[in-house]
Amino acid sequence: MIRITTLIENSPGEHLALKHEHGLSFCIETGTHTVLFDTGQSGQFLENARQLKIDLTNLDYVVLSHGHYDHSGGFTHLAEALGTSEAPEAPEAHGTFKLIVGPGFFHDKYAQVNGGYEFLGNNFTRKYLEEHAIPYSELDEPAQEIVPGVHVLGYFPRIHPDEIINPRFKLLKNGQFEPDHFNDEVLVAVDTPKGIVVLLGCSHPGMRNMLDAVKSHFDKPIYAVVGGTH
Repeated sequence: MIRITTLIENSPGEHLALKHEHGLSFCIETGTHTVLFDTGQSGQFLENARQLKIDLTNLDYVVLSHGHYDHSGGFTHLAEALGTSEAPEAPEAHGTFKLIVGPGFFHDKYAQVNGGYEFLGNNFTRKYLEEHAIPYSELDEPAQEIVPGVHVLGYFPRIHPDEIINPRFKLLKNGQFEPDHFNDEVLVAVDTPKGIVVLLGCSHPGMRNMLDAVKSHFDKPIYAVVGGTH
């Protein structure tokens, strides 16, 4: 049985001991594998996992939807919780999980606000991953099955002209600010007996563009869509 649990989001639930914040994190358990999709902006999702009796020490993969702090900010807290701070002496301390991100995930991301720029990007770099012996890869194809029934999709075609990315989002590249087209954004699609369950981070490339990519990849209907739908 597949179980998808929201570890953190921006609204409180009935269980008032659970933390909430501007951020998102899902845990996907297939019965044989565990995948974490996004890590919120802080380490609070880890406390929620403990409250919910979800074991994150056996993660197979961590997938980060895109390089904004409210989706990737908790990753270093996860790494610390799993012991990667001692990784140079014990390179397997992080367990067996591998990180997957989209192409361009490590570019510095900003928002243009009142004539200035505010940093919205990740709090870690490739160097951090290498220093802590955390294996990672950037998605290099439109779809990849990472464990049986769990797929990561990216490289979304931009076919709906009305799905326009907010121009305030910028990348800082070679000392210059340029529009962020969110080419790094990925989604997770879970193949279930009832159809495909789609997990979205923020949908910056456009939710219909992203769902059309899912439809073109799978010969099954979409059963449910959950997550961020900016």
